[in-house]
Amino acid sequence: MQGKDRDGSSQDCCSQLLRFTSSSSKVLKRDNDPHTKASQMESRWQYLPDELLEQISKRLCLKEFFALGAACTNFFRFSKHEKKQFMESQPPFVILKTPHAKKSCSFFCLSARQMFRVVLPYFWGKAYVGFSGGYMIMTGSSLLWLINPFTREQLHIPDSPFLDYCISESDQAILASITGSEDFVIVSISSWLSCLNVYHSRNSRWATYSFNGEPWKVMDIVVFKGRIYAVTDKAEIGVLSLTSLKLTLLELKSSPSLDPDSVKLVGSDDHLLVVSFIPL
Repeated sequence: MQGKDRDGSSQDCCSQLLRFTSSSSKVLKRDNDPHTKASQMESRWQYLPDELLEQISKRLCLKEFFALGAACTNFFRFSKHEKKQFMESQPPFVILKTPHAKKSCSFFCLSARQMFRVVLPYFWGKAYVGFSGGYMIMTGSSLLWLINPFTREQLHIPDSPFLDYCISESDQAILASITGSEDFVIVSISSWLSCLNVYHSRNSRWATYSFNGEPWKVMDIVVFKGRIYAVTDKAEIGVLSLTSLKLTLLELKSSPSLDPDSVKLVGSDDHLLVVSFIPL
């Protein structure tokens, strides 16, 4: 399709959208019954072509995209197929959490300078241990609890490897998908245990990789380009094999001398960076 055709199609879609919005508002004014309003709106949305729904979706923010999908069956059908592409087009969000939050968390869009507050299911007694793969990860009552704050999808993983009575800020869990399948893995690290715990959805079991006795300690883990990397307290980088549950340290030209407690891994575009993170 040529650029001129695309522009013309876009203008037609926008014109249809304006006519649809105008006519819909007139219909809603004629009847004050909320059930009738919803039925009339739904009946009009179901005849909208996918091309117009696509144009509408491009004008929506993250909150509006999911809210419209929840209210409109036809847009929900469309959004199920377009959700991945829509999410990939969104700018990064900063998650804002406080240790006293019980029912909500906030996300800040850096590019648009917008704040989104998301109400979550009641999670009193649970501790935050990570945000990975679009899921907020909590632990408590011997469960690892994953929730997507936007789609509301939840996963409950039994036998949490974290100790409820001694959760520290360095405790962490990450979520990684398996290429070519619907399986996923969860890898966790605890400041109190000299091991990595790995959960595989295929067999619904936890496995343990112990580094007790090694001259180093794993300080941080991250998913980067489909592989799981770890960094040690000596700023060494290793790759975790999910089949053998073995951490292979990579040969580096040099390793910086950093405070062991501040060593972190950060994936940025095509680069995996070792950073010294010292909270203020």
